[in-house]
Amino acid sequence: MNPSSLSRDGFVAIIVLLLACVLVAGINNSPQTLASLDAYSKQEPCATSCFYEYQGACSDDLVGSVLGCAQNCISWASNDCYCRTDYQSIATSYLYTCVSKGCTRGDSSIDISSATSLYDSYCSNLGYVAAATTTEHLAGPTTAGPTTMPSPSSPESSTTNNSSPTRGSPGDAQPTENQTTANHTNLSKGEIAGIIVGSTTFALLILLALFYFYRRYQPKHHRPALGNPLPIGDRYEQQPSSREEFQIALICALQLEYDAVSLLFDRFWDENGDRYERAAGDPNTYTTGRIGNYNVVLALLPNTGKASAAGAAASVRSSYTGLQLALLVGICGGVPKKGQGDDKEVLLGDVIVSNGIVQYDFGKQYPDRFARKDTLEDSLGPPNKQIRILLKNLQTERGLENLHRRAACHLKQLQENATQKRRRAKYNYPGTGEDKLFEPTYRHKHHGAPRCACKDCHTKSDPVCEEALRSSCAELQCSEMHLVPRQRLNAKRQLEQDGCSGVQEPVIHIGRIASGDAVIKSGEDRDNIAKETGVIAFEMEGAGIWDEMPCIIVKGVCDYADSHKNKKWQDFAAATAAAAMKAVLDCYSPGNRSQKTG
Repeated sequence: MNPSSLSRDGFVAIIVLLLACVLVAGINNSPQTLASLDAYSKQEPCATSCFYEYQGACSDDLVGSVLGCAQNCISWASNDCYCRTDYQSIATSYLYTCVSKGCTRGDSSIDISSATSLYDSYCSNLGYVAAATTTEHLAGPTTAGPTTMPSPSSPESSTTNNSSPTRGSPGDAQPTENQTTANHTNLSKGEIAGIIVGSTTFALLILLALFYFYRRYQPKHHRPALGNPLPIGDRYEQQPSSREEFQIALICALQLEYDAVSLLFDRFWDENGDRYERAAGDPNTYTTGRIGNYNVVLALLPNTGKASAAGAAASVRSSYTGLQLALLVGICGGVPKKGQGDDKEVLLGDVIVSNGIVQYDFGKQYPDRFARKDTLEDSLGPPNKQIRILLKNLQTERGLENLHRRAACHLKQLQENATQKRRRAKYNYPGTGEDKLFEPTYRHKHHGAPRCACKDCHTKSDPVCEEALRSSCAELQCSEMHLVPRQRLNAKRQLEQDGCSGVQEPVIHIGRIASGDAVIKSGEDRDNIAKETGVIAFEMEGAGIWDEMPCIIVKGVCDYADSHKNKKWQDFAAATAAAAMKAVLDCYSPGNRSQKTG
């Protein structure tokens, strides 16, 4: 259980309980009127008209208005005002006068007595001392003059006592034991219904909160079929029950690639040990977890190259038989120009996604040249239909825009996760000043007046000294006069000067990738192979995995596959590749569970 989900659940529980309390308080403390008493419905119409004057859906409290308590038909009179001891005689006198005038048929004294008793009962039920109903009240006003009614705006002008409400006031009689008992037992049907509804609602909300926590933290025994991706945003806390429930394999050749990918796991399933084990004969060690909507297994190759990748891929598939897709994630050398136009430029930190693969070192070496095998029988086949459809959609304008947006978001997430682990500096954008592309024929060697083999290096086939192979461009004094100008790099440099965070966002290129066991460190050979085969990047493991399982290669460009290559961009390129990998998974929809992975 992670802290963020706990705090979120606690917040939900508090909101539910507060709603319950507010609802119950609202029901039990809502204004209780005379009309809610059973005795009110038994009054004659001529008597009830003295209590309320109905205007459509609204009613004016006439007794409260006489006492100067009621505001309007919506804001009822306060009971502390309505039932004041010194106001009760005024209310009784008003009711006598009003009922005697309104009820002219038969003996009006019965209606008068019933109305005044209703008022006294109402105040008694609320815990206020009822004023005794005198015979004078029932006999009508005295000859001394008419009863003076208080002004609604200033009831104090008609009273002789400006005391506060009489509940518990000194000098007033306190409720008797029988009255106190009546306060709790002599409830109207409306009050009883309100208490029942409020209590029931409160209980239901408590049960709802308990049910929510039960469902939230109980193990989930029924998980979606592999053919249906989990809903976006869902966060399942329960581990898969077996290896067959893993859909995606992630394969890395280098530790730095593995480190970058692991920063984008949403959850690890092996934090408390590997519960899944491996198939017999599988030498790999795996990291299991969840990325986005999929259970994934991450494997780190023991060595670089096609043979190591092929063996590891076969072992992965033997242990995890439910896999539907493998993603080879890491770094590569890029072809700086894949066509005409600024949008065809490839910069360091960009990402290459494969839609085909070429084995550039598979062929025959003749005395004067190397002949690559490219017949149908010798070539690696295209991706399966499902991958081809995915890549076609990703190559649309909308697909690429969505892919770039997601990759940029995931790159920031990776950097934030690295910051928490104090590894942020590894994945910072190195800067446009470190993105240097030299002319293809400009060799990485000692310049000036060297006293080594570099002094005789003038053509592609001439050797350089061993020290030059291990030295940086700064140490060898490689001249920036031989840098290739690039429009897209200039635009990015302007973003960098403006302090725009978008400068680090990679561009994702979809195209053919060259795969082989030889590291390309020659600008001339790079361009020749690219021109001949149409590849836009070079790497070393893809050909080994391609025929073992459905595969997409996702690699960040860390150098230009020339003699000036260095390791400054490797960590950032691994991070952009990991971010693009997660973006591809966001857009991926697997087939049915029964579908073969071959």
